[in-house]
Amino acid sequence: MAKNTEQLKLYNMKVKTQQLKEFTFSVPCSLEYRILAHNEEEAKNILLEKGGYEIQGEISVEGSDYDNAILI
Repeated sequence: MAKNTEQLKLYNMKVKTQQLKEFTFSVPCSLEYRILAHNEEEAKNILLEKGGYEIQGEISVEGSDYDNAILI
């Protein structure tokens, strides 16, 4: 009896999953970089040359950004 119950549970889960649709959203955010440099111009050049490759930014998402999410 327990085997049939487990099979029924698995079947019900499968049916529920088949009824679901997947949605993908784009959420606006920004990347913040902390760069050590002698001046702003040097910092900007470092960012342009190394940003995303050798140095990683920190993702910044505000609660209101989720309100502006776009279905893609």
